This record gives sequence, C-alpha cells and structure tokens, in this order.
Amino acid sequence: MTVGQWIRDSLQSHGPTALPHTIALRGSVAVFLTDTIGYQLEPQIFDPERRGVRSAWQVTNDTVHLTWSDGFSGVWLWFSTSDSGFVGRAESFTDVQRAQVRRDRTVRTIPSPTAPVRLRSICYCSFAAA
Repeated sequence: MTVGQWIRDSLQSHGPTALPHTIALRGSVAVFLTDTIGYQLEPQIFDPERRGVRSAWQVTNDTVHLTWSDGFSGVWLWFSTSDSGFVGRAESFTDVQRAQVRRDRTVRTIPSPTAPVRLRSICYCSFAAA
C-alpha cells in the first residue's frame, strides 16, 4: 500500500497515524463487544494498551472500507478498482470535531487530514507485518 502526501488544515493539531505498507484482509469475523463490525484486518496499528476497537474491513457496493481505531482516534481507508489498480483515500479522525470561529462569528469545521492511497494485490499464505 502506498499512501500519498497527507492534506492537512494548518489548524489541525494532530498528525495522522502512520499506515502499514502491507495489510491483510482476513476472512474471519471481527467483533467489538457483541457486535460484528466486519472482517479482521491486519496488522493492528495501535499499541495493545491503546487498542479499544479491533481493526476491521467490509465491502459496500464496489468499495472496500477499512477502519483502524483505538476507540478515540484512527484512520478510515476506502478504495475500489480502477483502470490503474486499486485506488482510494485515507482519512485520519478523532472523536473531537475541531472548529474555528471566524471574525464574523460564523463557525468553520476544520476538516480531517486525508491522503490518496494506491494498493496492489499480493496473494500469499502467511502474513508478516511490515
């Protein structure tokens, strides 16, 4: 997986979580508490003590959605096939939505950092975290 340059608002206080170069989309169900949240995604990108929600993936229509989260922050990634392979976007998120109050007292929501993503398929039997 190749992640392009993160596009980040200058008022965004945190940098995005680094994503792995190699991922594995497993066929085993991913469960959070008692809810099925998709299928298992490896590797986990948060340390075990910060891992509040298991990472997971699922398919909606023709788009694959991946989520890594520690319960408070994380990264969403979605991609689909195109003429040039698998392409999509990554978006870093937190549970706190930042905003800026302008001089005219209007509020501007500060967007989350995003980055373009390109993936290539590699089939093999065992997974080793990159």
